[in-house]
Amino acid sequence: MWPRHTDRAYPMASVIPLGRVSADAGALAGAKALNLAAMMRARLPVPDGFSVTAEAYRAHVSALRLGRPQRDCLAAIRELITASELATETAAEIRAAFRRLRTPLVAVRSSGTAEDLPGHSFAGLYDTYLRSTDADGCIGLVKQCWASLWTERAFDYRDKNGFEHAKAAMAVVVQQLVAADAAGVIFTADPVSGSANRIVIEACWGLGEALVSGKVTPDRLVIDRDTERVVERFVSTKSVETAFSPTGSPVEQTVPAARADKPSISDAIALKLARQALRAEKLFGSPQDIEWALAGPNLFLLQSRPITTLGKPPGRTVGAEAKSWEDRQVWSNTNSAEVLPGVLTPLVWSTVGEFIGDLLGSVIGRLGISFGDNPFIGEVAGRAYTNLNTFTGMVRRMPFASRMNQAQMFGGQNLKPEDRAKLELGADDLPDIKVSPLKTLLKLPGFLLWMSRHGPGRGREWIAASLDAYEKKPRPDLTRLSEQELSDKAIATLLQMRVGGEGLGYALGGMMFTSVLYDLCKRWFNDPTGINASRLLAGTGELRSAEAGIDLWRLGRLVADSPELRETVLPAGSWTDLRPRLEITEPGRDFLARWDRFLHLHGHHARGEMDMYNPRWREQPDYVLDVVRSFARAGDKADPEVDQRRHAEEREHLKVALMARLRNPVKRWVFDYVVRKAQLSASIRENVKDAAIRVFADTRALVVELGRRLAARGVFADADDIFFLRFPEIEPVVSETAGNDVRARVAERRAEHERNLALSPPAIIVGKYDPVKHKPDTVDASAELKGLAVSPGIVTGPARVILHAGTEQVVPGEILVAPFTDPGWTPYFIPAAGIVMDQGGLLSHGSIVAREYGIPAVVNVGPATKLIKTGQLIQVDGDTGRVRILK
Repeated sequence: MWPRHTDRAYPMASVIPLGRVSADAGALAGAKALNLAAMMRARLPVPDGFSVTAEAYRAHVSALRLGRPQRDCLAAIRELITASELATETAAEIRAAFRRLRTPLVAVRSSGTAEDLPGHSFAGLYDTYLRSTDADGCIGLVKQCWASLWTERAFDYRDKNGFEHAKAAMAVVVQQLVAADAAGVIFTADPVSGSANRIVIEACWGLGEALVSGKVTPDRLVIDRDTERVVERFVSTKSVETAFSPTGSPVEQTVPAARADKPSISDAIALKLARQALRAEKLFGSPQDIEWALAGPNLFLLQSRPITTLGKPPGRTVGAEAKSWEDRQVWSNTNSAEVLPGVLTPLVWSTVGEFIGDLLGSVIGRLGISFGDNPFIGEVAGRAYTNLNTFTGMVRRMPFASRMNQAQMFGGQNLKPEDRAKLELGADDLPDIKVSPLKTLLKLPGFLLWMSRHGPGRGREWIAASLDAYEKKPRPDLTRLSEQELSDKAIATLLQMRVGGEGLGYALGGMMFTSVLYDLCKRWFNDPTGINASRLLAGTGELRSAEAGIDLWRLGRLVADSPELRETVLPAGSWTDLRPRLEITEPGRDFLARWDRFLHLHGHHARGEMDMYNPRWREQPDYVLDVVRSFARAGDKADPEVDQRRHAEEREHLKVALMARLRNPVKRWVFDYVVRKAQLSASIRENVKDAAIRVFADTRALVVELGRRLAARGVFADADDIFFLRFPEIEPVVSETAGNDVRARVAERRAEHERNLALSPPAIIVGKYDPVKHKPDTVDASAELKGLAVSPGIVTGPARVILHAGTEQVVPGEILVAPFTDPGWTPYFIPAAGIVMDQGGLLSHGSIVAREYGIPAVVNVGPATKLIKTGQLIQVDGDTGRVRILK
């Protein structure tokens, strides 16, 4: 079961100096040692060391008589490997080789004999140890490396890729450890785009562990291979580094502020490193991924392996074959995570994809463009991700849209360089969006006419008519409907969305005017951050979700202004207990009338309200009551309606001042026209979405009642099990033709839902999502964060970090820090002094509401909720997009 091998150059060898590892010793010393030895022979700068061979490993485990390796006994295997004594002769050889290194500082790394085969990379699967030790300590570290061959992750990787566990073996490389001033990796070809002409360097201060572990965003340089010039340079704020403690163990420490923003390597060192790396590439005959370290003026190459994830550059293949179409798909949640946050249930998935596809298809179809079978939205670990291949292919074929700054409008502008590089899609990466240039040209006049009929004036009329129709629609008693009627009505309600193309047309028209306004301010008034455009759009009114916040504030003021209501409403207690007490007094009945009106108008809202799984406000009266109580206690918060009137005056004064700077009368007319249209459009996108949310809320009510009925007759274990069926699966369950596996199907999907909740996929993913390959986005701690300025003004105050709406309240004067916001978060905006969001763009809900309320806001910050803590004093600069952590 644990076979032994010999190598003809070193029969039964246990320890070999690196310089003596021959080119045919791969099965004995492993790929890492083989490559290091080759670089040493080529006189490349490699730290001295030795290989503890795979034969030593086999001899060690053979003596343990482990039997057939099984996943459930991996911990026991690791314990046996590390606890058992090494053979006397092997231990003596390691001690002698260790003494020849003449340093206690060593790097002990795996050198697996199956490592980095074509198309596979074992990088990061096995343990590495960097520390000061003695000879016996070195033996212990070697055994720890061997044991890492039997972690669950390594075991699963071999299973997934078809490697036999019984043949798995590991050599170990022990090298002199470089006490690096800076370190990183260099790729002799761009691993993302596949361009062989781009040499990519990533660097950080200290040892490379801070980079590998994701604790710091590295500096990034790109060198043109032909000209040997640095053509791209990104310098990050590197607030932490890994260095050696006085005891010789690696420790994470803060980088002094004077050094944090400086380049970790100079251009001269980068060019020197590139030349050394190209020598290694020539030596091995393929593009290489090389770890390096810089100590003083001296460069060292620590290991080299082929780039196993090399992409396909436009127009040609790299390596033996091109990446598959699936592997070249680029997925992003930079906007979809705001609209559809979190892990979605199967019921929601079965409606959202079709709903979004139908809406967009109805618009681009007017230009003779069709997605065909290409996906626009997809599921990644249960979350909604946009397919950027399809999106880019569509945008490049649509008039006007190709000129719009999508990142600024919707989010994604603050991406790291490595993520931005993933978005550089070549022509070969774009799907065959079905379009005939002649057909599009012929349809263009009709499309422009259709867009002209979807101006902001008509948009407001359409929204008002939709709201009026909703108000007049009869509300049936759901408890009186049969299961079949509930199912049919839910489907019929959702079908209303199929005619939602009109609403999307009004939303697109409004977005176009907003985009043009920001562009004009940038071009005509030297306003790169868009502060003037944001001020011109502040407090324009008629935003339904903002009205929900104001109506809640009014309920709070009603309580605050009435001694009787204060005495009744403010003490702790549930809505169920409170309502009967309100019904017996005149002030109480007045409050109830306004309360009921509020829930009628706004009760369809919820956190993550596009997800029907989430309960609506009307289902959670205790949450709404807590918000009303917090507003009643706030007392000193200014009336938001007064703020809106003040913003209206400021808008008009700013518009007059800006128009006075335009000497050309045509420009003045154009600017005045665009401002008026953009101000009329400011609320339309959100109000169109509000109309859609009403439909989703009505559908949820039907589904919840149906789930309750099916649970009552034993079909489901719980009423909300219905959300773990897809919509087409509900009808067979109702008609009792679904078979007997419904509960098992639901249980399996619930388990998958729970597994997905534990995952943290990054914002940008290339290919099929793999939790091992696609690590969560790294967070670089910094005292200053940069995002997108969306609502002007500068404010300083304590932070209130809230990850889930409904869990806590914002105290007046606090700055709300949230991952995203939708109308379910609106109550937090009234008392907030400022807004900071991880995600978002100029047209995101939080941005629009912040401008409506006149609150300074910065969005698209990235890791704000991970770096800022509740209670910290922060400054939000809504003019420049900076967020500073003061203390």
